[in-house]
Amino acid sequence: SFIADVEEDFDAVFSGNSAMHAFVRVKASGKVLAYGSNTHGQLGTGDQTARHKPFPVKLDQRIKKVACGKQHTLFLTEGGQVYACGHNAAGQLGQGEAKDACVETPKQVHFAQGVKISEIACGGEFSVAVSETGATFAWGHPENGQCGNGTNGSYIARAGKIDFNFVTRPRLVNNLGDVKIDAVVCGQQHTVARDVDGGIWVWGWGGYGRLGLKEQKDELSARRIEFFKGPYAADPEGVFCCGMAVSAVMTKAGQLFMWGQIKPTGDCWMYPRPFYELSNFKIHCISMGCTTGFVHVTNLRQPDKGLVVWGQKAIGELGIAPSNSAATARMNEHMAGKDIQGIAAMYGAALYIVDADAGLPSIEAPEDEEHVATAAKGAGSKRGAASKGGKSKKAKK
Repeated sequence: SFIADVEEDFDAVFSGNSAMHAFVRVKASGKVLAYGSNTHGQLGTGDQTARHKPFPVKLDQRIKKVACGKQHTLFLTEGGQVYACGHNAAGQLGQGEAKDACVETPKQVHFAQGVKISEIACGGEFSVAVSETGATFAWGHPENGQCGNGTNGSYIARAGKIDFNFVTRPRLVNNLGDVKIDAVVCGQQHTVARDVDGGIWVWGWGGYGRLGLKEQKDELSARRIEFFKGPYAADPEGVFCCGMAVSAVMTKAGQLFMWGQIKPTGDCWMYPRPFYELSNFKIHCISMGCTTGFVHVTNLRQPDKGLVVWGQKAIGELGIAPSNSAATARMNEHMAGKDIQGIAAMYGAALYIVDADAGLPSIEAPEDEEHVATAAKGAGSKRGAASKGGKSKKAKK
């Protein structure tokens, strides 16, 4: 609710499933405002100060899209240029070097002369971009094949220590050849790409079945999921999304398929399966966080719009208090009837763009900032990220 206090009209909101920072785009100017964690300059505000309300980014460009990694950010301008800021220890900023340093003001990521970018995405510590001609580039940490260049980049630095050759400049992803990609999304350690014919390609860490290939095997180069073809080809206008360890694709037939760690409990889905819990709804937009899902829908049985949520609730990101979680998809009553124009799920929070003319949701805010800090501290001790090694992070708002 605090973002509504800013006297601007927004038309887009951006974050990432492993991020604790986010951005909103001002409708009139195309500029973006940042807020959230800023430990490594990932907000692009020229400093490392966390922002609790939207704050201008030091980038004088009209922005088409923003992608957020764990501690880094990519900005795509309307002119097809890419800028990056934040943590660069694995070369995820594409600056030709990997340094454990903070880039506090966005720097341009350089591609070959004449190349214009149309799509961007960020994993935890890697980045992906697609050109206007459909060529796909990746860079950053290659540990489980996230860069799609045919190797995990590991080598023995000395006895008992393995190190990595980071990919510090954009490189073409292997195995795509003449395949033209038109959209790309990332989980924390994997990528899903959609080609112009509705085919789906994946690469990266295979744990929890997140690649949809029926096996928990890393893919170091792009590999096609054979299921998505013919009547099951991906809809070029349909929803297309990754959570931290889960993937979702809408087919041309209008059915949503998912695979990976769908929910924090229960078996993982090792291959694409219909998500029947949303079969009676028309899906407008979707976003998935760490172990959560948020979908704006219209009920096909009655003309009502609403928000469907599921997953683990740590500090209230599902907005369904007093419930602690939603093991199955359920409606968020606070958002019933609201016209949601965009959703951005992040680590421990969710943001929505809502048509103010249709009325804002009535949600009781925490009593004070100390209450929020206490809740966040408690959540950090009990929430475990769905990532390799089971690392956890302290959740912040």
